[in-house]
Formats: sequence, C-alpha cells, structure tokens
Amino acid sequence: MLRKKIGIFSEKVINALDLDIPVGTPIYIADSNIAHMKASHPEDFRKYGGDMESACSSLFLTIFV
Repeated sequence: MLRKKIGIFSEKVINALDLDIPVGTPIYIADSNIAHMKASHPEDFRKYGGDMESACSSLFLTIFV
C-alpha cells in the first residue's frame, strides 16, 4: 500500500481546525504513517490499526460533535 484514502474533511472539522482547504478534501494514510504508529503507539495500533477508517471517523466524531 502506497497510500489509502481513509476519509474526507467535513466543513465542521475544517472550521474547528481553521484549515484552508475545501470541504471533501481527502484524508490519506501511507505506509510511513502505519510504520510510525506501530513503532510509537503499538498498543493503540493493535486495538485500532485493523480499521483505520472507523478509528479516524470515531476520533473526529469524538472531538468535534
């Protein structure tokens, strides 16, 4: 996997983070991100690494709802 789309930025997230990007901008994860998570956050990766799309969606919902 070179990179994989795991979500898009919503208007609510863009506004909350004061980003200068259009709504619907894709969120990608790449091999280097996976390697970092495995090395730096092994317990979290074991729990959530199998389904990064759901994990990221849950994170954004937890922070911004």
